[in-house]
Amino acid sequence: MSDNKKYYDWIANWVSNQKSIWGLCKQGATEMQKQFPELIVVPGWVSTIAGDRDHWWCETVDSEILDPTASQFKEMQIGIFGYRKFQPGDEVRVGKCMNCGEEIWLPVQSLTERPEFPPEVSDCCCSSDCEYELMLIEGGDGTCPIAIDNEQDLLEYEEKLLIDEEALLHD
Repeated sequence: MSDNKKYYDWIANWVSNQKSIWGLCKQGATEMQKQFPELIVVPGWVSTIAGDRDHWWCETVDSEILDPTASQFKEMQIGIFGYRKFQPGDEVRVGKCMNCGEEIWLPVQSLTERPEFPPEVSDCCCSSDCEYELMLIEGGDGTCPIAIDNEQDLLEYEEKLLIDEEALLHD
């Protein structure tokens, strides 16, 4: 640890300057890497007694973990038992179903690119059944008023909104 005292000193100072470090793992790791360019920012998960949680931390070239926000888990009394780096193909949470509220998890190749949604899952619903139920709520007829795939669809949708708005004004 003495070789890396500068890192631990930076972490202690950074933490003391935050109102809370809850949810600041990516920010903390990124800021630490800016201060120490030799470090690598690592996305992944921490294993805790409450289960695996999304997390970001830094590592040295020797794979020593330097985690600016590790103390948040101690404060929650759930501790960290291990770290697991993101690997292409890992399942990650990509959203929440707008119909039932369940989380949507998909295998992804990158954390920086929009994931490919399989046909049975949309980017707003966890299943085709939930998407259909949502469309019934939104459009009333099983057609989603916000399903816009191209510029022509957008123009037609905007025109429909104007027509509907005019009809409301004249009723």
